[in-house]
Amino acid sequence: MCPGAALDRGIDLSRYEEPPVPSLDADVDTRNALLRSSYTSQEYLSQRATNLALLKQYGKDAWLISNEQVSGELAAIERELAAARLSVEEVERNRRDLQEKVRGELIGLEETWRSTVGRAIEAEVATEGLRMQIAQRRTQQR
Repeated sequence: MCPGAALDRGIDLSRYEEPPVPSLDADVDTRNALLRSSYTSQEYLSQRATNLALLKQYGKDAWLISNEQVSGELAAIERELAAARLSVEEVERNRRDLQEKVRGELIGLEETWRSTVGRAIEAEVATEGLRMQIAQRRTQQR
């Protein structure tokens, strides 16, 4: 049987129906089976009535206590969230402050790097120019 087949037919209510009354000519085994079934149903209904009475008497209070506990847990989680947000803000503020403190140094280092790279490029250009002059003089001397 596939799982969806039970949904197509709905809930089987036969277990909640009243058991059939045995005929007078039914055998002893059939009557005993029906009697056991009736006792089982009666015990189930008796326990259900007891549980419903207990639920009616204590259910509201248990529900309210549960709600109070959940509210307490929610408040604790909200406090943790607020503390975490403050911690994140503090870390961001410290990071920003640190970056501002070293900003001048970073700008100075970047300018030094650019000027050094510029001088290195100028030196390479001058070196290449000298190589070309040397190559021209060699070709002229030949």
